[in-house]
Formats: sequence, structure tokens, C-alpha cells
Amino acid sequence: MSAATPPPQAGNAYVPGTPYGYIVAPPPPPKRRRRPLIIGAVAAVILLVCAGVGTFAVLRALHSSSQQIISSRWADGAHEVWTLDVEADSQVIANGNQLLTLDTGSSDDVSRLTAYDISGKTPTRSWSTDVGPQNNVFMYWGDVIIAGGQLLTTSGELISDVPWESPTPPVIVGTYAFTCAYGTCTGWSSANPTSELWQTRIEDYYNYVMAWTLGFVYVGEDATYALVNDDTAIDLASGETIDFDLEAGHLVLSLADGWITATDNEVTIFSPDGEPVDVFEITDPERLEDSLGPAKELALSPLYQSPRPTAEQIKLFLTEGDLSGQKIQVEYDDSVSPYDDECPLIITVNEAEIVPAGADGSCDFTSSRFVLSNDQSVVAMTYSTPLRASSTLYLVGMWAVSDGSPITLGNSRAEHDTVMLINPSLIVTYDESPGRLTAYAPGS
Repeated sequence: MSAATPPPQAGNAYVPGTPYGYIVAPPPPPKRRRRPLIIGAVAAVILLVCAGVGTFAVLRALHSSSQQIISSRWADGAHEVWTLDVEADSQVIANGNQLLTLDTGSSDDVSRLTAYDISGKTPTRSWSTDVGPQNNVFMYWGDVIIAGGQLLTTSGELISDVPWESPTPPVIVGTYAFTCAYGTCTGWSSANPTSELWQTRIEDYYNYVMAWTLGFVYVGEDATYALVNDDTAIDLASGETIDFDLEAGHLVLSLADGWITATDNEVTIFSPDGEPVDVFEITDPERLEDSLGPAKELALSPLYQSPRPTAEQIKLFLTEGDLSGQKIQVEYDDSVSPYDDECPLIITVNEAEIVPAGADGSCDFTSSRFVLSNDQSVVAMTYSTPLRASSTLYLVGMWAVSDGSPITLGNSRAEHDTVMLINPSLIVTYDESPGRLTAYAPGS
């Protein structure tokens, strides 16, 4: 199984799942060297240490680590269970037992939104309605559908036009949405989507890329914050801000239980509400720089369903280099060029090494975020993000851990435009031309 490489996206553009995985420019072939990809916020901390500015880190998944996301039965293969023909070049998203198609080809002024129930043995059409022209935001927002510049219920009833007016699309974090323009940020909740939840003035510039990028969002039991620039976070429920008051060139990143920042050799840990709680020194920055290697431009996240690192885990790694608690290790081989039809990524699960190549031999390393079955017999690469409320994961590939072999869907070795993991035991692929949806269940 392999999915076509997702195109770059800005903000919440249609491409389902997550911010596009940043491709590493292949380095000149030096001596063979394998370096671990340091995970999530750890990677960004190292970038802070080495370069003074962080890149991308990863928000912890909003799922329990014990929740089964993908079935181990995929290791036995896959078989086709149904097909559904839709309009060619439609856009497709799914959540739970509902699948939506948005046909934008028949008119410049109107798009056709159609919902299907995919809970049974065959899909059934639930409803269909006209919405406005597609404006690059087609997604679920809590129990609300955003399509064609309008808000609809999951039963197809029109709520209103989208409430935001901004040069950029809204940032969606779970059931919250917000925009910032000209120094003013405005928030909404999908629970009451037509009314402003708050409005807040922010000082300095607004960093749109930072606001929707993984690792710059904190999700806790009592609060959800998003960074809007290097050292300012907004509480998405109230609009209140945290000013970390950092020196120029430094930024904070989220942890499972707070925030972190670093200077040349000193790390500061903050509580969720921005109070400093710990300061410690990095004893060996050269070793940390070497362990990061050229993978610093990748969107790093080894395990989708695991929590973000805690302050204790970060401190243990930065002071002792201990990553022993990770279920999956991802390494980047900087002597391998993807342009030579080789994979620079090596995944290790239970001491088994897997090179994430497709059944046709192609390699996609635009994401290094992975999903493991509970018994760790199946690993899948995903470019989905836990920032979104949708339960569907968008996959790049799937492999059996026992021998590293790719898991194909049916007898097909071809690429699909979209591969959606609807639930642990149901995958739906979509091929834009001729417009065919195909569902698969585990087992040959």
C-alpha cells in the first residue's frame, strides 16, 4: 500500500490530515552514518540549542496510549469489501461512520456536498446539498462541517456562513478555531460556532505558521493554548494570553505538562500557565547536535498515539541521553539519497528494523509519524495530526513488523491519491480519477 505524496498545504487547506511533511534535501553521500531522529519537542529543543531558533515539534496525540488505533490483523493482509463511484476529482474526508465528498467541478459558484454512511456492509447515501465554492477549508470542526465557506451540521443542515473574516484561514485546534489579523485575535468554539468566544489584542507580530504547527500547541486537562508568536500563547477557551518574555531569537515549545525553552546551554521548564518551574544545564550539546543530524528539516514525530514528552522525560534525555522509553526509534541514514530509489529512514520496533518502502519499491519519507498496533506487530506511517477532531487517519504506508514487508491493499500495488484509516479494521482508499472509493478489511 502506498499513498501519493500529499501536496504542500497552507494553514487548513484541504489536504486531509496534517501539515505537509518537510522533505530533507539529500546531502552529499558521506561515509555511512545512521543517526536517530530525536522526537517531537526534543528535536526542537536541540534546534534551539544549536541554532538559537526552533523548527517543528509534535503535539501529543489526543488519544490514550492504550486505545487501539490500528488492528494487528492487517499483518495477515487485506481484502476488498466494497467500492463506491463518486464524481471524479472530488475531495473526500471522513469522520467516524460518515464519509463526505465535495464535488467542485460542475460549477464555479456551487459545490455539491454529499454524505455517506459507511457503518454497514455497503455504503449508503445519507444526504446531499449545495454549498458555496470551495475555498480551501473542507474539514470537520468538532460536530460541525466546514465546506464551501459555510458551516453545516453532520446531518446536512445549514448553520451559517463561516463567521471569520481574515486574510488567512482559521487555525483549528480540536473544537476551537481562531484567526489573527492586524494585531487582533478572535476565537470561536464549535459548540456555538456563530458567536465569538473571545477577542484579544496581541503585541508584536502574528506567526500564522507557528499557530497551526504541531508542537506550538499545548493541550491539557484544564486548558488549551496556542502560540501566536515566539513567546506569546493564547488560551483558546478564554482568549487570555501568556507572555513568556523571552530574549529575541528564542521561543517556547509545548510539553505534555508545560513548556520548554533553551539558550546555548541552559533549559527552562514552565508550568502550563507560564510560570518557570525548573532550570538545568545541558551537559553535552555536541552529542545532541550530532544525534539530530540532517533530519532537522523533517516534521518529526515517531509515534502518533504516544503522549508528548513530559518535563521529566525531556530532562532525562537532555542530561543523560536516555531515549529508552520509546516504543519506536526512527533513524535517518545520511549516506542514502532518495533520488537513488533508496529510503533514508530506518524504523526500529522491538529490535526489528524496517525500511518504509512501498510494495512497488518507492519510498515516501515526507512524514516520520507512525502508528503501532497494540501488540506492535503492525506499523503504519501517517501524515495526520492530533490537532484535528476527526477520528480518521491518513496513511502513507503500512508494514508487518515481523519481516518488514509492506502490507498491500488487496492485490493492488498502485498508488492511491488518499488512504484513510476509518477505524482499526477499515481502510478506504480514494482515487481521484476516475473517482473511486474502495474499502478494505484486514485478512487475505
